[in-house]
Amino acid sequence: MRPATLDDLDIIKRMISDAKAWLKDLGTDQWSTDWPDPHGRTRSDRVRHAIENGKTWLAVHVLAHRIGSHDIPVATVTLEEAANPVVWAETEMARSRRST
Repeated sequence: MRPATLDDLDIIKRMISDAKAWLKDLGTDQWSTDWPDPHGRTRSDRVRHAIENGKTWLAVHVLAHRIGSHDIPVATVTLEEAANPVVWAETEMARSRRST
């Protein structure tokens, strides 16, 4: 795991798009709508904001070669302190508050 940087923005957005397509193929509408957050930010803006604030991480696979190494992002996670009421039901948010 490593913190994401703005250099990772395009790959993270591509990972999200790929996940949206995969979920649609599974017959779910999860992630199908780009809802704004309470500050009016779109998904792309939220991803950028989370990276800039050190909340987004990448799981990477490191490929080592004789002349160097590089990492290949395989997953991303963003940690938020508060649930977004646009996404989470009140019962889910209440359950989350009890467990902290």
